[in-house]
Amino acid sequence: MKRLFGFTVAAILILHLSGCKNNGNGELIGINQKYWSEPNPYGMLFIEKGSFVMGPNDQDAFWGFNSQNKNTTVESFWMDETEITNSEYKQFVYWVKDSVIKNFIFDRIKDPATASSYTQLKSTLNINGMSGGGVMSNDDIKIIEDILDLYGVVSTKSRNVFLKTRGMKRIPVINWTKSFSESRFRTYLTKHILDSLDQMAGAGSGNPPSTVIHEVIIPYYKKFYREDPLTGLEIQPNFFIGSEFKSELLTYSYNWLDYSQASLEINKFNPLTGKFNDPAKEFEKKFGRPLTDRDTVDFPEYFIRQQVSVVDQNTGEIKNISKFKRLSERNDFQMSKTIQIYPDTLAIMSDFSYYSYNEPIAKMYFSHPGYQNYPVVGVTWEQANAFCNWRTNLKNTFQANTGEPKVQDYRLPTEAEWEYAARGGKRAAMYPWGGYYTRKANGCFMANFKTGRGEYVDDNFIYPAEVMSYPPNDFGLFDMAGNVAEWTRSAYKENALSFVHDLNPDYNFNATASDPATLRRKVVKGGSWKDIGFFLQCGQRTFELQDQARSYIGFRCVRQFIGPY
Repeated sequence: MKRLFGFTVAAILILHLSGCKNNGNGELIGINQKYWSEPNPYGMLFIEKGSFVMGPNDQDAFWGFNSQNKNTTVESFWMDETEITNSEYKQFVYWVKDSVIKNFIFDRIKDPATASSYTQLKSTLNINGMSGGGVMSNDDIKIIEDILDLYGVVSTKSRNVFLKTRGMKRIPVINWTKSFSESRFRTYLTKHILDSLDQMAGAGSGNPPSTVIHEVIIPYYKKFYREDPLTGLEIQPNFFIGSEFKSELLTYSYNWLDYSQASLEINKFNPLTGKFNDPAKEFEKKFGRPLTDRDTVDFPEYFIRQQVSVVDQNTGEIKNISKFKRLSERNDFQMSKTIQIYPDTLAIMSDFSYYSYNEPIAKMYFSHPGYQNYPVVGVTWEQANAFCNWRTNLKNTFQANTGEPKVQDYRLPTEAEWEYAARGGKRAAMYPWGGYYTRKANGCFMANFKTGRGEYVDDNFIYPAEVMSYPPNDFGLFDMAGNVAEWTRSAYKENALSFVHDLNPDYNFNATASDPATLRRKVVKGGSWKDIGFFLQCGQRTFELQDQARSYIGFRCVRQFIGPY
């Protein structure tokens, strides 16, 4: 008993002393967190905070008057060294493609009623019939491991251990932490076709194809590939060769929090009441009557404008709509969007009204490896935002898996950030290279644009040039003038400089497809390969509708800097 009492006293004393050690002797010492310094993002450059004169440097080309200027300050940020290239955007496309197919395969082979026992899974995938008598090659094992990963099963490195695996203990769910290769899965399916055709040849033409062909391959092919208009769907060894993947199925869904609406005084959380402010009560106090749904027309500021995506399960049609609802909880500020992400490769034909022969570049520009380091075009403002969201999740997933804190979101630059970066640290530079002319002293042009009276070739290029084909500005950024114009985050309004703030100015509006065209305009900067030199000036601006893809508009991303301001 004495021994137990002595142990208890000692334990209490240790806890007391350790508590005294960590409480800072009663002083406020803060939370001791691991020191973190933001690493340089790959392919991005640091743009240090600064001030500049925002706005045109020259008279307006069309109206002949001097537009407004404003002394502006922006904080530090990271910016892509070049425009997003075809190769970089393909990484996004391939990720979406693998994810869409991963969902499809999971739906085809799962069996919720029995929690998909391993034996049933092997039967569905016809594993025992592969490579002759159940002897699996390393390639077979890899693709089956991919499929098992859909169920959250930990992949095994040993073939023997893998073959001894037994049933799963939980309802199957997709394991998004594991990679999945559609091309490898396609190779696996082609192998099954060959095996099945061999079986059919040996047993006579009346022998039906294997279970895999009926339950996995044919549904998969019909879902994602276009059938040959001449031969239709035919089971043959070259099943996938030359088949066209249905790019319209490449859809990406994402959510975001609308901080602009959440920050409005009428929508703020009230710490005194422990609830959000009630706009309906404010309305009733001001107008002497209850707020009704009909007031969304005349008094939309008393409602939350929520953007949601609806996908028709029968037709696959995507409807991104906005609806007004009354504020009840924080999740009401959560917005969602689903969007098809494949570039409009025919934009270069439609941009020239079809009276110009541009089929060769339309057919090859995005898909061919010869153009991999060229800027991606044919991407809408909506698609560029989806890319930024995917890139943020890609990075922050890696950060979480390595025990590191999250980084700021990747996004499109504001008009002010883009213009500041383009000037390269010069407060009032007309062009990114700092001079007043588009030629160097030796007569060579400084960017890719339509020179003179339409001599596209005088700058050595007709269409978009490979990134880094011209010298960078003083910040080290390439192609901030010409080549392709670039989307910005900002909405377009002719007199925006008259009302935006002088600190990190931005005018933004989250428009939907149902909004008028004037609300769907986004600022485009930099000029392009088909524009005259006037639009290459840092301060010039034009616009395009957020859902319109053009063969001369691309984009680059920025990321806010975390550190001393």
